[in-house]
Amino acid sequence: MRLACAFVLVMGLAAQARDLRPPPQVPFDLRGYLHFDEVFMSASQSFDAVVGASGLTAGGVGLDILNLWRGVFARTGIARMGGHGSRVFVAGGDVVSLNVPVAVSISTLELGAGWRYTHPRYPAYVFYGGADLLHVGYREKSKLAAETSVFTDGFWGSALFGGVEVKVWKRIVAGGELQFRSVPNALGDGGVSAAYQETNLGGFAIRGVIGIRK
Repeated sequence: MRLACAFVLVMGLAAQARDLRPPPQVPFDLRGYLHFDEVFMSASQSFDAVVGASGLTAGGVGLDILNLWRGVFARTGIARMGGHGSRVFVAGGDVVSLNVPVAVSISTLELGAGWRYTHPRYPAYVFYGGADLLHVGYREKSKLAAETSVFTDGFWGSALFGGVEVKVWKRIVAGGELQFRSVPNALGDGGVSAAYQETNLGGFAIRGVIGIRK
């Protein structure tokens, strides 16, 4: 009788220990994707004056390294956006065109990490969030008569992001993401941005994603 009771006790403790063990690690995975962004620039007045829009459309590619540890992932990606307009100056609050064509292009490099969560009852949906380190390359090219002027510079910033991913077919996934970007002290030294006292090259971005999982 004592032997039977001891056996039951040992089995019960083993069952409890098994329940307390952490869930098995999800296998390492990769997600490659294309993305399209609508970026509403923080320096909205400056961009509206030069290229005629305070929002720019970007396209890019990215790679997520998934399941590094309990939902933690790392990401990297590149994107490019820009617009065409004219050099201007601001006088008394009025924007005056100099009739000198200018092309503005902005390239971004994202290096970041975050956490992904899959609800047990809805495994097709993945919610995620995290933070990025940004490097932003800024380029202006204008041409007056036979002379071409090019200005380039690079700046560091950061971003917070959150989104949802949905499995649509086999390994194909789609999703949406929101980003808040800050690239301080990138503008405002002169020209239109100085007139409007706008110094941040960041903004708010809405991102659409289509990708493939390993």
